[in-house]
Amino acid sequence: MPSMPRFSDTDTARFQVTQAFRVQSYDVGATGFANDAAYQRWWATLREALITQALPGLPGAPMLVTTRAHYWHPLRVSDAFTGHIWLSSLGKARWTMQIKLVAGDRAIATATHIGHFLDPETLDPHPLPDTILQHYWETQGQQ
Repeated sequence: MPSMPRFSDTDTARFQVTQAFRVQSYDVGATGFANDAAYQRWWATLREALITQALPGLPGAPMLVTTRAHYWHPLRVSDAFTGHIWLSSLGKARWTMQIKLVAGDRAIATATHIGHFLDPETLDPHPLPDTILQHYWETQGQQ
């Protein structure tokens, strides 16, 4: 089993969103545990909330190209947990987000999402305005 990745401290990370979830009956498979499709849906909900809140009026559409996930502990129907997502890197047209699902002080799953901003018409990478990049890097303390 791989060791748990060390993400940046979500308490001090900028450009982050936290949201509470509860496992529903349609989230579990025959094993009685939450299935992979449920995790993908929770991560998409967090990703959309982060983009909407941290990067409003974004020119272009965010496109997920890579997901790396580690499942640490299973979830069952009615389990409550919290999802944390934060922007760990932002480039001219590429982004990286870190996600952690936790129940109490126990990590349930962690994931890294990497994507691009695409022009919805041409589907080519769409560069972000310099003002958005400058704001991101200023809040990260890395001018």
